[in-house]
Amino acid sequence: MRGFDCVAPDGSHAEPIHMEAEDDEGIAEKAKEHIATYHAALGITEDQMRAMIAQGAYDVQPVRT
Repeated sequence: MRGFDCVAPDGSHAEPIHMEAEDDEGIAEKAKEHIATYHAALGITEDQMRAMIAQGAYDVQPVRT
């Protein structure tokens, strides 16, 4: 499981938005929707988005109950 936190460099949301998916490709799919909703004015390209994910995605440890 992978995680990624968007910290909104443009100030479009006050708190980081956390995304989780099985892999980085899943994070990319969620990030596309997020970018379209919150950051469309920035004109972030697919390559830029994938570079951000490559730099910022991390492994998420499952919570055991």
